[in-house]
This record gives sequence, structure tokens and C-alpha cells, in this order.
Amino acid sequence: MHNLLQKMGEEIVRCESPEEPGRRSRLCTYKDVCDALKDSTEKIESIFLDLPKAKEAQWNMTAFSKMTKLRLLKIHNVDLSEGPEYLSNELRFLEWHAYPSKSLPACFCPDELVELYMSCSSIEQLWCGCKISVNLKTINLSNSLYMTNTPDFSGIPNLESLILEGCASLSEVHPSFGRHKKLQFVNLVNCYSLRILPSYLEMESLEVCTLSGCSKLDEFPDIVGNMNCLRELRLDGTAIAELSSSFHCLAGLVLLSMNSCRNLESIPSSISGLKSLKILDVSDCSELKNIPENLGEVESLEEFDASGTSIRQPPASIFLLKNLRVLSFNGCKKIAMNLTDQVLPSLSGLCSLEELDLRACNLGEGAVPEDIGCLSSLRILNLSRNNFVSLPKSINQLSRLEKLALKDCVMLESLPEVPLKVQRVKLDGCLRLKEIPDPVKLSSLTISEFKCLNCWELYKHKGQNNMGLKMLEKYLQGSSPRPGFGIAVPGNEIPGWFTYQSKESSIRVQVPSYYLDGVANGWMGFAACVAFSAHGKSPLFCHFKVDGKENYPSPMYIGCNSMQALSDHLWLFYLSFDYLKELKERENEAYSELELSFHSYERGVKVKNCGVRLVNSPYTPSWESPTGHLIVASKEAASSYIDSLANSSSYYQWMHDVFFSFRGEHTSNNFTHLYPALVQRGIIQEDRELEYLRVIESSLLRDIKESGLSIIIFARDYACSPWWFDELVKIVGFMKKMKSETVFPVSTVSYNVEQSKVDAQAESYTIVFDKDEENFDEDMEKVRRWMDILTEVAISSGSESSKRVNSMDWPVGNRFHGTDVEYVQNFLKVLKERSELDFDFEFDVILEEN
Repeated sequence: MHNLLQKMGEEIVRCESPEEPGRRSRLCTYKDVCDALKDSTEKIESIFLDLPKAKEAQWNMTAFSKMTKLRLLKIHNVDLSEGPEYLSNELRFLEWHAYPSKSLPACFCPDELVELYMSCSSIEQLWCGCKISVNLKTINLSNSLYMTNTPDFSGIPNLESLILEGCASLSEVHPSFGRHKKLQFVNLVNCYSLRILPSYLEMESLEVCTLSGCSKLDEFPDIVGNMNCLRELRLDGTAIAELSSSFHCLAGLVLLSMNSCRNLESIPSSISGLKSLKILDVSDCSELKNIPENLGEVESLEEFDASGTSIRQPPASIFLLKNLRVLSFNGCKKIAMNLTDQVLPSLSGLCSLEELDLRACNLGEGAVPEDIGCLSSLRILNLSRNNFVSLPKSINQLSRLEKLALKDCVMLESLPEVPLKVQRVKLDGCLRLKEIPDPVKLSSLTISEFKCLNCWELYKHKGQNNMGLKMLEKYLQGSSPRPGFGIAVPGNEIPGWFTYQSKESSIRVQVPSYYLDGVANGWMGFAACVAFSAHGKSPLFCHFKVDGKENYPSPMYIGCNSMQALSDHLWLFYLSFDYLKELKERENEAYSELELSFHSYERGVKVKNCGVRLVNSPYTPSWESPTGHLIVASKEAASSYIDSLANSSSYYQWMHDVFFSFRGEHTSNNFTHLYPALVQRGIIQEDRELEYLRVIESSLLRDIKESGLSIIIFARDYACSPWWFDELVKIVGFMKKMKSETVFPVSTVSYNVEQSKVDAQAESYTIVFDKDEENFDEDMEKVRRWMDILTEVAISSGSESSKRVNSMDWPVGNRFHGTDVEYVQNFLKVLKERSELDFDFEFDVILEEN
């Protein structure tokens, strides 16, 4: 709408004189301006020329002498060799980027001028002498490299904003500047040659004064009179060695920044008079050794940054500032050398502290006080590059802590329990670290990043694959895992849990369309693992491709910018399907190909291999619910069998040939070799996850009902959960109720357990039932039903149909080891040959494994 109105206005103006632009009141195109400067120009009131690219022009500058009605002039990206000798005294707005002359025309009287913008100009002096411009409120001459002097400000009494940033040749400011009553904003940033300011300031309206980068300015004026309006004073990078004692007059000052003032040696005690001060930054003032003890009297102080200073003894009063939110002594190595009893002062008075940065303070064992746990508001704690061996256990009491950094604490040997809300933990370079909280407990928190680059002792004690994978799985189990989560640990082997693996820096995954419906369909995203070496310092990034197109970055990356990884590492992360909008738009396609590629901007960071796993919602870790199902689903049910039972009352059409139920920690971990066996037989695989529930999922009941043959694989710990017996009851019940008693057998296969022990309900089975009788005292009927069904299954294993399965060529002792591919292949072959069902092995496979 704005563009349309603009075009309408331009057309109205064009109609004033269609053939002669010089007779129009306003001009806004390059051609019209050029034409107007050749002809009569008396009627022109506005020239607005803003070219997208610089264009060289040869204009007749004398034509400006005829523009007596000109009130608005804007010229941008027009390269001219000279400026006009005349400008209309009616000008109210003047903006001329890269103005070519050394000053404004001598005859120009800026009586009506309100705003003046002439950045990157060739001006050396705005005008000679004192000119009266009572309406002028803004002067912007930024980056006018040749400007040496400012105008006399006494003739500009209503000036509010003065911007001279980047005027590298400006050496002094006119004395009238210090007495200006209306100036509110002053910007003299990077005026490298500026040496002299007025000897005193009496500027009652001044609100913001920025002198950062004036590296030759070695003295700040005295404060005279009322300057209570000044809120921000930035003196970063100046040569100022001390501040005037008159600073206490700045009663309204909120921010005082003196970052990198290399000559500053002390802060005057009069700073205690700054009763409104909230932010004090003296970071990188390398000569600053002392902070006045009465700084603690500035009760309004919220942020104090003394990083990189030579402070030896921080005043104890600082640790009593109840409103202080941010405190940093980063790099103050001399603090620890002067600590009384080598311990920091008590921190309990900092009740509002949110960020504490004590990096590289040379803190040894015991230097961090025990009462650090009293910092109830602390969100960020950075103790990197210190020398302590352990940390106070009270860190666990930091109830709001979100980020904990302990990078390069080379003496640290153990990490205490961390608070519940911690999201990021960085332990890179903790070479002696051996003990951390249980990875499962860590990930049950809200951690979204856990980095352990170069933590070799931890790798030796914990095992890199186990630690990283456990954390990832536990994180996925959370009630509402955030979209992104990453872990970095030493290692070079992609865990077998990642079902798709590649030995290159990219990997392709076929994603079924129903996965992309998210939680509604039980799927929430994918997990990835990358093995990499980092001899450079560039981050490692992940990029996506969908069906070979739309290459776009993910929000996940692993930063190596602060250090080099001395050997191979694993980066494990999770990402929600919500980031894959391109995939979600392909609803009509059964599958989409997702390609993940990993790369860095430095050659020293190399990817060795990678893996991916699609993740269900909610997720159950393998160690908590060692359970799985393998459903062999027919494309066509056995037609001959269907025909024979078409008129039978017991007929129930199945959708799957075989329903496998395998239980136990070892089966869930080792049955992954079913994958290659099934693939070699031309079987398609889809991974889905089953939730560990106290009741049987309706989707699982449906799979049981729609299966022609059920095979239960018993493991040593089969009986460790009532849920498994409930499932067995359902399987047998459906076989009896919905299918023929003789043609739909329940066959049992023992996995690393003697069949006789299954038959006799021996050892752990009986023990569990004894416990269940105690735990289910009010529901003994359920326990008896479990005992009866196990007995029935054991008896049914002697039936003809079960013998066809159980008489297969198993390893010695009727034990089936899922890690042996040849046994798996043999199992499938014999299953086909000896089953009375008409398997053609042209089927899909749905693997449900936790």
C-alpha cells in the first residue's frame, strides 16, 4: 500500500508538467533531476534522489542558484566532482551523502534548517565563523574524514543531536560545546585525533555522551552545575588515566563504561556518590589495581565487570550488593595470590546475582567458598581455567542455574551433582576429570548441551559411547524435550543404536510421510551421531537436503572455536521434525529422502563417519525397557488359507505373517542383526518405537490380532516386568479367541536360557511371582493368570506347530544369539519352510524395538 501511494503521488507531481521536469515541484528520479538542471528550476521544492548504486554524474551546479524554493534536498549515491555554490535558504532538510565540497556555500544561511545529514563528506569545516541556525536540531557529519574543527555551537542553541563518529581528523571541539543547554546526544566515537575537550561541562540536557575510541583523549572535563540528565557515559579505549573527583555530580548516571582504558590506574572514591549507577564496566583496564572500598555504597549497582584488570583485592563491600546481577573478574589472575586464606569472600550477600564469571582467576582447591550454593538467583556460572581439584557440593543447590562452564580446569578430578535446571555444561579440556554424575541423572535434567572435548580420563573411566548414548536416550525420554540437544565426548565409534550409518560425512534416510505428523503419530524427530577430528578451531555444522533439494542449515553445531580436539570425538544430537518444514509439506508422498551432511569451514575439522536414528514419542531408553517386537507384515495374506477359512466362524484375516515378541536387555541390544538378514532377503524395514506402559497399547493389540503366527522369545530377564506377562496373556488370548486353535500356534524360543527352565518356571520366574504375590496382594487373580499362561505356553511348545519352530537348527543348547547373522538367516529360512502358513517372503517388516 505504501508503494502504491508513493507511485500515485509521483504521478500527480509528473502531471504538473509532463514534458518539463524543471517546472514540477518535486523530483525523485535521476533522469528528471538531470533534465531539470538543464532547464528552468524555479518551481522545484523537493529533490529526493536515492540511487541503489553509486552513479557518476556531471551536473550544472549553477542551476541550484535558481532553486530558491527548494525546501527538501536528499542526494545519495551520486558521484560529483564539485558541490553547489548556492543552496536555498528555505532548506529545512538537507541530506547529501559524500558531499564533495570542503564546506557549505558561504552565502548559505541555515535559518530554516532543521536536520543536516552529510556523512562521508569532504567537509573540513561546516561553515566559517558563527552562523545562526535557531531551528537546527540534528547534525550528522559521521565519517567525514577531513573535518578538523566543529562549528561554533553558540549559534545553534536548539541543537539536540551531534554525530561526528569516525571524523578521524577532528582534533578539538569548540569551547561553546561545554556550555550547550539543549544537546541531548553526543557521538564522537573513533575520533582518533581528538585531544581536547572543553575544560568543563555544564550541559544540563545531556543524556548520552559517547567518546569510545578517542584514543588520544587523555583527560575528561570537570563536571560543573546540574548534569543530572546524563544517563550514559562511554569512555572505552580512551587514554584517560584518572577521573575527576567531580564525577559525584552525575547523580543520574546509570552506565559508566571505561572498557580498555589502558592508562586508568584507579577509580576515585567519589564514585560512591553515583546513586543511580547500575552498570560499571572497567574490563581490560590492565593498569587498574584498586577499586574503592566504598563502591559497595552504590546500592543501585547491577553489573560490575572488572575482567582483565590487575585488581589484587576486590573490596569486600562488593559482595554485599543486594541488587548486583552480573559480576565478572575474568582473567584477574592476581586475585588468588592475595586472597585471605586463599578463599574468596562470602558470596551469600549477592542475593540477586544471575551471572558470575571467575574465569582464569588462578583459583586453587578450596578457593570457591562453600556458600556459593546460597546464590539462589544464579543462572550462569563460569569457573573455567582455574586450578581447583573439586568443587563445593553446594553447587547442587543453585536452583536456577542454567549454564555451567568449567573449560580447561586441568586439575579438576570430579564434578558434583548439578542442579535440575542446568541446560549447558562445558567441560572441554578438563584433562584429569574422572567422575561426573550418572549420565542418566544428568540427562534427566534440562540439559541441551554437554561438551567434554579432550576429557581423556573421563573417557577411560566412563567409556565414551556408553556415556554419550545414555545421556541422549535419557534426554529423549523427557516429558517435553526441547527441539535441540547436543553432546560431545571423546570417541570414534558410532554406537549401534543409530540404525542408519555411513562411513562418509553425509547420510541419507528414507523418512515415511506419517513420521512427519509428529507426536500425533508417535514420532518427534531424529538423533544423529558424528565421529570427527578437530585440528582446527572452526565449528562443525549440520546441513539438510530434502529429496536432493533445498539445502539449508540446521540450528545444531558443535563449537571448536576455543580449543582443538586432540583426538577423535563423537557429537551426538537430537533435532525435532519441526525444523524440517520442507518435509512436512510433502504430505502426498509416501517417503521423502532426508540427507544430513556435516562440514566445517576449516580443513582441520574432518568428519569420519556418522549415523542417524528416527525417534518416537514418547521415548523409552533401552536400559529401562529392554523390550521389542518384530512384525513381519504380508503384502498379500496367504490366499489359499484365507479361502479355506472363508466360511469359518473362527476366521480372522491377518495383516502380518509373524509377530515376534522378544524381551530382555540382551535381546533388545543384540537383535539388531536381524536388520541385515531381513534386508538380504529383500525385506523392507521401518523403525517404530513402543512406549513402556503399564497397559498394553491399542496399536500393539491390533498388531497381535492381525498376526498369523506369534513367536515369543524368552530371555533370562523375561519375567522382570508384569507388563510382559500382560502382553503374553493378550497374545495367547487372541490366538484362541480370534483364530484356529491348531493353525495359529504360540511358539516359544529361549534366548540364552534353557527351555527346561521356561517349562518349569524356574529361578527368576518363580522369584518374580513370589514378589508379585506380595506386591499384588489385592489382585492375586492376575498373578495366578500369569502363572497359568506361562504354563500353557510351555506346554504348547510341545505341539506340532511349535515343534516346527523349536526344532530349527539353533546353536547348542537351543540358544539363539541375535548377533550371529547366519543364525538369523537360518531362522528365517526354516520359518518359511516349516511353517504351515504360506509365506512368500515378499513382505514389509515393521521393527518395534526399545
